[in-house]
Amino acid sequence: ALGLATPTAVAVGTGVGAAGGTAGVAALGGSRWSAAFRGLLPLAEAHVAVDALAGLFMAVAGAVVVAVAVYGIGYASGHGPHGIGARTAQTVLPLFALTLVLVPVAASVSTFLVLWELMALASLLLVLAEHRERASVRQAGVWYAVMTHLGLVLLLAGFSVFAAQAGGETFAALRSGAHAVSPTVRGLVFVLVGLAFSSKAGAVPLHAWLPRAHPEAPSPGDQRARPGPLHRP
Repeated sequence: ALGLATPTAVAVGTGVGAAGGTAGVAALGGSRWSAAFRGLLPLAEAHVAVDALAGLFMAVAGAVVVAVAVYGIGYASGHGPHGIGARTAQTVLPLFALTLVLVPVAASVSTFLVLWELMALASLLLVLAEHRERASVRQAGVWYAVMTHLGLVLLLAGFSVFAAQAGGETFAALRSGAHAVSPTVRGLVFVLVGLAFSSKAGAVPLHAWLPRAHPEAPSPGDQRARPGPLHRP
C-alpha cells in the first residue's frame, strides 16, 4: 500500500506534535489569534481560534503525539510490513496526530465536526490496523465505528439545534446568542451533546466499544486515541 515509510511518518508526527505543543504553550502564555478560511468547506467558512483553553489541550496533545511518535519507531519495526508497520497505517498516524492537535482550535460547528470526523476515521483505521491477524480486531472496529458515528449524529443534531436558535454556527455566535435560547432547547442541546461526548469518552453506559477496541488497537494509536486528550469541556 502507498504511504509514508516509518522514519518519515515519525518525523512528520513529531513535527506536528512539537508545533502543536509549542503553539499551545504560547497560547497559555497569553498569545491569542483567530482566522477564517473561505473555500475550505463546501457550505461554510472554516473558523479557528486559539485561546488559553485551546492552548492547554494543544500542549497536552502535542506532548502525547511526540512521545508516541518516538515510541512508535521500535513498535512499528517489530511488526514488520503488516499492522501498524504497514505504510497505510504509517500514513494515518500523522493525520490522526494533526486532527488531534487541531480539534481544540475549531471555532465553528462546521469546522469542529469536520475535524472531529477526520479524527474518528483516522483512529478507526488505526484500530483496524491488525485486522488481518485477528478476527477480534474486525469486531472491535465495528463496535468503534458504530459508537463513534452515533456520537457524530448526536453532535450534529445538538449543534444544529443550538446554531438554529442562536442565529449562527460560529462558537462566538453560539455564545452571544445563547441568552435567546429557551430552557427547553438548552436542555435538549445539553443532553444530545453530553451523550455524544460521553460515547467518545467511553462513559457508562456508552462504553461498550472501549474494552473491545483499546486492547486490539496498536499501542501508538491506542495511546493517542485514549478518551482523555480528545475533549475540550
